Amino acid sequence: MFDYIQPLYTIFLLTAFVSLIHIWRQNKTRKPLLLAAALLGLFLISWPPFVWLLLQPFERPFPPGIDRSNDAQAIVVLSGNIQFSPLPGLPAAEVASDTFERCQYAAYLHTHWRPLPVLASGGGNQPGTDTPPYAELMKDAIVRERVPDTLVWVEGKSHNTHENAEFSAQLLRQKGVTKIVLVTDAYHMRRAAMSFRKEGLIVVPAACGYRSFDKAIFGDLTPGWQSIRYTEDLLHETVGLIWYKIHGWI
Repeated sequence: MFDYIQPLYTIFLLTAFVSLIHIWRQNKTRKPLLLAAALLGLFLISWPPFVWLLLQPFERPFPPGIDRSNDAQAIVVLSGNIQFSPLPGLPAAEVASDTFERCQYAAYLHTHWRPLPVLASGGGNQPGTDTPPYAELMKDAIVRERVPDTLVWVEGKSHNTHENAEFSAQLLRQKGVTKIVLVTDAYHMRRAAMSFRKEGLIVVPAACGYRSFDKAIFGDLTPGWQSIRYTEDLLHETVGLIWYKIHGWI
């Protein structure tokens, strides 16, 4: 079933294409090539089958699940987004859905696979507020998933993936940990795993948040906002990989 906004987006996009065809036929000398390219690009980045193809190089190398026979010594989970705006009945910052899914998966591995310590990594906070570091909010979420408080470590200084790896590695080395299970979204796993390996850690990927398994991406043919959001994330990740390579962080 479509979300309310999806039919409207499709209708407006179709109207724009009909208008483009009309302008194209009316103008015999100067064709609106830029307008045509812009509309085609907008259609592609919002079309689920195209976005599904874009996701494959990012997610396919990290299939769901982990090698349960590995001898990792800790689980590291990276922060995603945090909900800062007070919500009715919840007037405080809280982990957003992507961060919660990562925390939930890390807790699942702890309770259903092996009771390893879980390191929550993320230090961003809202400027001008007393909001705690992301990792503190993540710890609360992980503890609510029945992981003992004493087994949840916190790295609360990092503000990006490179710093996640750098500061987490410092803490882990102090505790004698050299091999970790790394939890983050599948599309982000390549850069994250490479960053932690650059810090000398052995990494076992444990990806979650797969976008290519999203039913709206996997089976829907209708353009929509969700695909645009995923495309923006992939653009961010592509630029991030290039930036990290230039700086020698991966």
